[in-house]
Amino acid sequence: MQQNNPRRLEILKQLHMNTNSNLAFGQFPIEESYYAPDVRTIMGETIAKYGIEEWIAGVMTCEIHRHLGIYAIIGMKMGIRAKEHFDVGVGKLQVVSYSGTKPPFSCMNDGLQISTGATLGHGLINISPNHDKIIGAAFNYQNETITLILEENLATKIRSEIKTLRDQYGLKNPLYWEEVRQMAIDFWSEYDRAEIFEVS
Repeated sequence: MQQNNPRRLEILKQLHMNTNSNLAFGQFPIEESYYAPDVRTIMGETIAKYGIEEWIAGVMTCEIHRHLGIYAIIGMKMGIRAKEHFDVGVGKLQVVSYSGTKPPFSCMNDGLQISTGATLGHGLINISPNHDKIIGAAFNYQNETITLILEENLATKIRSEIKTLRDQYGLKNPLYWEEVRQMAIDFWSEYDRAEIFEVS
């Protein structure tokens, strides 16, 4: 993005309006040169399609999670979708994750925490002992609860692709992580949070 790009100026205006003085950033980094080349390629279109809030949550999820992974991105999109349902900001939802405590499914928990503000530190997220490896979570706000679960065909496809990569490369091979990163980038840019979750 160039300095005088109208879309960049609009994004910066939104970021300025949404800046919380209690946080470390005075303004979230939006200049394309700050981002890795493969992330940079999806930046403009992804912000245009899904909004700046999802972009910020996605970037923060990747940084906290320490790699760009598909389940973390799913959790991020799920959390944003739940906030939209209740029309609330960060830190307002109580979350129960169904993804367990073992990777790769539990990676979703990082995306849930970052996107909703329902962090372990705030005591607003729990891991259900009655569910395991379900790509979903329950969200509660003022005594109303909804459950979001990733659409089954998509969940099956992702599980299969991850298993194939693991069988082909093993977890210690850098090629495995490169492929997983590309899956996450594709998912982030191609799948609309409004369309991929079953809501009940």
